[in-house]
Amino acid sequence: MDASAVVGRFVTAVDAERLGAYGVHVLVGDDEAGHRCPGGWIVGGSGLELRTEELARVGRLLRDRGRWAGKSLVDESWVDRMHGTWHETGGEPPFDRYGLAVWAGPGEGRRLDGRYGQYVLVDDERNAVVTITAHEESRDHRLVEIAYEALRG
Repeated sequence: MDASAVVGRFVTAVDAERLGAYGVHVLVGDDEAGHRCPGGWIVGGSGLELRTEELARVGRLLRDRGRWAGKSLVDESWVDRMHGTWHETGGEPPFDRYGLAVWAGPGEGRRLDGRYGQYVLVDDERNAVVTITAHEESRDHRLVEIAYEALRG
């Protein structure tokens, strides 16, 4: 299973059979979450359309290892696998280490990257989630670096 399929499953594990209406509402409200394949999964890489507050909920779910308001919405082992092993990509930072649908860094954090500056940064050390929705075409990774610098103080 490729990374976009995992993210699609993670967010649409938002699928009513697994999470029920409660899980769907928690993550994406009452709106349709994105474009879906004929099998019903969100199309990875381009099909997920979430507002800032919805992305923040995904970040909180990652930070809290799949739990929301005391309920387990996603098995913690899925969340742990996302950043349990980093694979060297041969690229330059911040694209040098990749997990299961997440990038490593900055620092000890991990992040979900979207095109042109959509980020969810999870910093377990500071128990923080930073969500960024922006439009920057040339140096969008700098946005998450600035957020991380602000967290460090």
